Amino acid sequence: AAPEEGINALDALIRLFLDLQRLKHRLPREVRMPGVIVEGGRRANIVPERAVGRFTLRARDLATLRRVESAFRRAARAAGRATGARASIRSLDHPYAEMVTNRAMAEVFKTELRRLGRRTIDTPRDRMGSLDMGNVSHRVPSIHPYVAIAPRSAPLHSAAFARRAGGPAGRAGLMVATRALALTGLELLRDDGLLARARRELGAFRRRRGLRGGA
Repeated sequence: AAPEEGINALDALIRLFLDLQRLKHRLPREVRMPGVIVEGGRRANIVPERAVGRFTLRARDLATLRRVESAFRRAARAAGRATGARASIRSLDHPYAEMVTNRAMAEVFKTELRRLGRRTIDTPRDRMGSLDMGNVSHRVPSIHPYVAIAPRSAPLHSAAFARRAGGPAGRAGLMVATRALALTGLELLRDDGLLARARRELGAFRRRRGLRGGA
């Protein structure tokens, strides 16, 4: 046995993690590249011939995401070359486009929320969650509003938030959101001018992006 002559795939994967930390300083602040090691060898005294990592790439818009993906692929191949390993990269999901909020529809939804006794906040929150509705919003006028069921300080994806979502506050929020969305849809059906404004707004966005089709 000559383990010192083996190519350690785990070394290459760890190097990629370190290189990504340095790469982040050259990318937009909101870019995220979290990853985990899902396979790194079976025994400490055996040089791993295979190591597998899984990464999620996030950016503010699809154009930036494509640049981030290219940078990630270059970093992975460079980590392989530096250690003598070979990098194989496979995409597991289709990319999500950024959510495009239709302001004409959003204003109607805000009005309906106020009629239902809810206070509205129009300040965008700087969060980087994944949302497949973003793809839909590039094709048809869309909104993805949030209705509060907990204080703004409450952490999402926590046990405390889950309890509120399944309790009276969650049910009350669901009813308010459902009514406001239904009333927004009703206004779009009743007001041809509103529907036309919503479509013009999306059309202007698509022209700026050089996109074809859409509502």
